[in-house]
Amino acid sequence: MNDRFLTRDELHAICRHLDGEHLAMTLLLTGTDLRWGEAAGLHRARVDPDRRVLDVLETWSVRGVHMKPYPKGRRRRQVPIPAWIDLAQLQQPAASADCGYEHIEGRCPGALLLATSSGTIVEHAKFSKAFAAAVRAADVGRVRVHDLRHTYASWLIQGGRPLAEVGKLLGHVSPITTQRYAHLAEVDADDILAALGPGPEMAPVPGGSTSSPPVVHGGLLSAERFYALDGVDVG
Repeated sequence: MNDRFLTRDELHAICRHLDGEHLAMTLLLTGTDLRWGEAAGLHRARVDPDRRVLDVLETWSVRGVHMKPYPKGRRRRQVPIPAWIDLAQLQQPAASADCGYEHIEGRCPGALLLATSSGTIVEHAKFSKAFAAAVRAADVGRVRVHDLRHTYASWLIQGGRPLAEVGKLLGHVSPITTQRYAHLAEVDADDILAALGPGPEMAPVPGGSTSSPPVVHGGLLSAERFYALDGVDVG
């Protein structure tokens, strides 16, 4: 299947059919381009809300059911956090003192950034099921979870960021991997703006209300701010 790059309108449409940790995870994956294990294993202590950056130091191993250090041979990766991800709730006390999972190296730095209502890690299988249902409800064609990673890269490159810079943010060891996005830098800027368009206003979800944003248990991402913006800038 070819890579899919979402427009902002398409992403908004999908997010309207998500809530809780599944909505928060979608915003986190799109806004930071973390891999699944990096996002699921992200601890609060790795996020600097003042500088709006996060450090990738651990990753969640689904197979091993534990936290492992960021892959050896790669430098510590720091990723900026876009303004449309609200980190205000980082000031609230964590539900627990640690993540509750084994770390095969080092000590646990504290609670997870995102967790379920029971305090457990967000499971990939459950998230994928919820995401697929939201995609169908949004009627935006076929979209995979991994396409959120392609979307992040496409937005940056279409916004004028150099390929080498995007490659560092993606955690690519080889620049050849980033070259798959090179064609996006050659698109006319006016065409890009026309294709993306302004951010749509939040529309009511059938059977729901838009007056209150979804609750994100143990999490820190606000859908309300995301929907309120006229444009989303990940640069």
